[in-house]
Amino acid sequence: MPTARKVLKKILVRVLFYSGLPVIVREFIQRRKVTILVLHDPKADFASCYFEWLSRHYNIIGLDQYLAFRGKQGTGRLPPKSLIITLDDGHIQNYDLLPLVKKFNIPLTIFLCSGIVNTNRHFWFRFSGLPSSSESLKHISDQDRLRVLEQVGFVPEKEFAYPQALNKAQITE
Repeated sequence: MPTARKVLKKILVRVLFYSGLPVIVREFIQRRKVTILVLHDPKADFASCYFEWLSRHYNIIGLDQYLAFRGKQGTGRLPPKSLIITLDDGHIQNYDLLPLVKKFNIPLTIFLCSGIVNTNRHFWFRFSGLPSSSESLKHISDQDRLRVLEQVGFVPEKEFAYPQALNKAQITE
């Protein structure tokens, strides 16, 4: 059964959507700005609808194009309503997005957790033995985080039967 907070959130999202506020923000406030959208591990069916909608309403550019523009101290112009899409961590399911990236001609930037690329190691934040307060682990030093993770049985170097991160060939493709 959904909590009151979740129901309230759904109502608020619908009210904002039907108010037209997102259109006003996109068309007037964000028109001459660059928006960066950070995704983590979107499923392909969700991403298909999402990428199609974004492609119709924004000019999707690559992070490298934006950085080149910034490196020239803003000479020239970026397209109106420029949008950069990035994926964090290099989850193995990001590879399932490749057909969509090609279909919609989306220049994605994927930030990788290099220590688990080409391995069967797992992301610490997906470890099933984490305490409910695991969100706080993102805000402490690596040394302290590793100490807490060790106490709950997570071993960063442990190889599992399957990978959670992209491999080199998938990244290259």
